[in-house]
Amino acid sequence: MFDSPEYPTKAIKITQKYPEELQGLCPLCKCPVEFEYNTAEKKIYQLTGPIIERRHLVTCTNDDCKLYSVPFNPSPRFDYSHRSYGKDVLAKIGDYYISETYNPRQIHAILKREYALPISESTVARMCNDILVLTSFHIDENTAKIIKEQNFLLIALDGQEPDGDRPALWNFTDLISGRVLITKYLDQVDHLVLHKCVEELKDIYEKPIIGFVSDKQGAIRKCFEVFYPDIPHQYCTFHFSTNLWNHLEKFANNIHQKIQKTVKSLYIHTVSTKTQISLPGEADSVSLKKLLKPIDKEMLGLLRKKNEKFQQLKGIEAFERMTNYLEGFKGFIKKIPVDDRISKIMKKTAIKLELVLEETKKDYNCATEGFKMFQEVHKLLWKDESDSEIKIKQLNNVFNKMWIRSQEIHSNFSRTDCKSFLPKSDTPYWMILAEWTRLWSSYKPGLFKYYTFPIGIKSNVEMEQKFSTENRRFRSQSGRAHIGQMIETRGEFVLRLQYSSLSDLNFEKIIANSETHLTALRAHLQALVTASSKRWTFSEGSTMCYIQLLQRIYGLRVTEMME
Repeated sequence: MFDSPEYPTKAIKITQKYPEELQGLCPLCKCPVEFEYNTAEKKIYQLTGPIIERRHLVTCTNDDCKLYSVPFNPSPRFDYSHRSYGKDVLAKIGDYYISETYNPRQIHAILKREYALPISESTVARMCNDILVLTSFHIDENTAKIIKEQNFLLIALDGQEPDGDRPALWNFTDLISGRVLITKYLDQVDHLVLHKCVEELKDIYEKPIIGFVSDKQGAIRKCFEVFYPDIPHQYCTFHFSTNLWNHLEKFANNIHQKIQKTVKSLYIHTVSTKTQISLPGEADSVSLKKLLKPIDKEMLGLLRKKNEKFQQLKGIEAFERMTNYLEGFKGFIKKIPVDDRISKIMKKTAIKLELVLEETKKDYNCATEGFKMFQEVHKLLWKDESDSEIKIKQLNNVFNKMWIRSQEIHSNFSRTDCKSFLPKSDTPYWMILAEWTRLWSSYKPGLFKYYTFPIGIKSNVEMEQKFSTENRRFRSQSGRAHIGQMIETRGEFVLRLQYSSLSDLNFEKIIANSETHLTALRAHLQALVTASSKRWTFSEGSTMCYIQLLQRIYGLRVTEMME
């Protein structure tokens, strides 16, 4: 094991004189400058050791210049933001925090181990915040340059609901460049609020919008129908497929639950560990549960298959596996002596399994049929087709078959009776088919607007994936399951990282330009933290939350409860 390095105790003294390349002239007006005074010595901790910096300050001699009587020195600083640590320390923290996604505690441990740097964990945490807001600001600057070279915007939008009573984080991105345009924390969202966001976005980038992509939320759809009726609005194909899938998945899960409930109620699973059985040729009795455990474990193992979105339903898998297993199980029973106790247990086991398979056979046949229909729809939705009309015609044929099949099962139901409902395990199969046809009618007007776009964007699922990546990052760095406060205070910055490229993460360049904007960026972050903390104090187990509860139950005034 290598020994940790020792941080140098002796500091190197450095005097920052006026840059020689300026030849004693003001950088603004090119007039001569004159020496004003020396700054006090300042100790700065760098990765390689401490330095003591002193700077020569000058003023411009031209009384019309902005730098007249303003002491300055344009030489690059060793520290950042006039703090006690060098820019190299902040750049290293940026590499660990942004690129490697380490948390402040881990970064602090690395700095102590690798460099023996005298720094506290709280200081590292503050520097992590600085590098986060600086990097986010730098990404926005690069985004502005990229969008400037484009002729138009293709906008995707979606909101992220954090846990608790917190504002939603809304993200507006450009699908052409793949960049975040703006982010907004919104307490309440309707079509008017979203309209203001889009108008603000248009004012910032001054580019025409050629299309929108969304998951067809009511407020989004109304916003575009009312304010932007001439701009194509693409409904997310993935969300449409998911809405179809969720109904079938719930229906098939009911098959799995019934079979699993039966297996767990079998005597071989519930028998007491104290129950003993005598075996031929053995003097001592053995535990019946231990003896039957391999069979019990094998049956439960047949049910461990999970749903795979759009690919596999565990209800169908459980039925087919248990049916095949039962055939072999019956052959096993025939080899056991008829009057044997084990034979009786096995026969009762087989009877119960046969009963549950017979009970779920009809649902299995329906789920299998529905799964084939879904696969046909899913394949057509994602199939490359040069003509949208051809694709719509093909899908119309499939959904018409669904409606006919629904009418064969339950004819006393018309299309006007179709109403939206949430997926439930006890929904009849015919009603699922009817709901699928209703969903098709609802989504069809916006599912193929992507044919008018310069790129074939059918879905905004990537936006949800970015939200998920952001969530995983927060959970990894905080070690907590509830990350609502982190989303509320740092979500907008981390989202920009998800849409950035390697060229955006030049930390030396980011830090070099930090002096002008860092104070304002810190204030913005602090405002988010302050607002979040007030909300947390009120809503998560505080006295005020308790008072609010009593007020709701007993109708008391706050002043009465405080007395």
